[in-house]
Order: sequence, then C-alpha cells, then structure tokens
Amino acid sequence: MSLIRKATVADAELLSKLGAKTFSEAFGDVNTKEDLDSYLQSAYSLQQIKSELEEPENTFFLLYQLDEAVAYAKLNFHEKVNALEGKKIVQIQRIYARKKVLGTGVGAELMQKCIDESVRKRMEFIWLTVWQQNFRAIEFYKKWGFEIIGEKKFMVGSKLYNDHVMSLDLKRFYGHR
Repeated sequence: MSLIRKATVADAELLSKLGAKTFSEAFGDVNTKEDLDSYLQSAYSLQQIKSELEEPENTFFLLYQLDEAVAYAKLNFHEKVNALEGKKIVQIQRIYARKKVLGTGVGAELMQKCIDESVRKRMEFIWLTVWQQNFRAIEFYKKWGFEIIGEKKFMVGSKLYNDHVMSLDLKRFYGHR
C-alpha cells in the first residue's frame, strides 16, 4: 500500500536525492556522464529543489512504499504553453519513480493525485512534456487521455532533445471525485 503526501521545504534533501536518482535511472543510459552530471547539478541541487519547494506556484507530492520514498510528482501552476493560451492550466513538470517500482501502479497513483489536485484547483487542462523516444511514458499518458499538442526542446547538459507536449482536458474529471 502506498502513501502519498504533499512535500514541504523540510523534504528538500530527500527530493534532491530522489529526483537525481530517478532521473539518472530513467535517462542515464542515453546521456554522457558529463551531460547527466551537469543537468543533475543544476536541476536537482539542494538549493534548486529548496527554491522550487518555496515557490507557492509549485506543488510536490511524495509517494512512499514501506516507509521509503520511491516516486514523486511536481505540479507547476505558473508555467504556460502556447497551445493552451487563455486556459486555466497546470503542468506536470516532473513525475518519476524508482526503477524498482516501475510497473507496480505508483505512476497511476501519482497521476490520479495530480488530477485530483488540479480539479480541486479548478484547472481546465494538465499539460506535460515527454521525450519523443520515451515510448513507455507516452503510452502511459495516452492511457490517461493525454494527446500530443506540440513540441518543445529540452537540454540535458549539452544534448538537445525533442519532447512532445501533451495535454489532458480535465472536464471529464469534474463531478467524478
């Protein structure tokens, strides 16, 4: 059984380590050590994560199994995307799980938590970016009803990636909580 809770600034070190670990497990084999290290130092440093936790437009959720944090998600209520201009939107900026728990339902639990929080805040759409070669993640998002609405570039160190921008219309979730 999993437990999901909202993260606080006191969780900065935990999120810094979990974020770096899950990103490395997901993308370490497709990046050079230098590019990966560069990205991890900027995106998952303790100071960066603490700063993100202090930002009121961000919401982090930690998922625990057997008292161990094994997955997390970050909602960003500030970031915009052109394809959804004028709409009330939220970005799932990060949703990652330890490799050892992939396929056990933790992604679905976190996704449902993100949807519930977005509906609670009266958002119209959730959007996210996903690497175009991450077929497992793309299929996961499609099962939830996400559709590809555009492209965005993403840098890991010196390497440029093409990501899909995907969105989910939240109308179908209103009244079904």
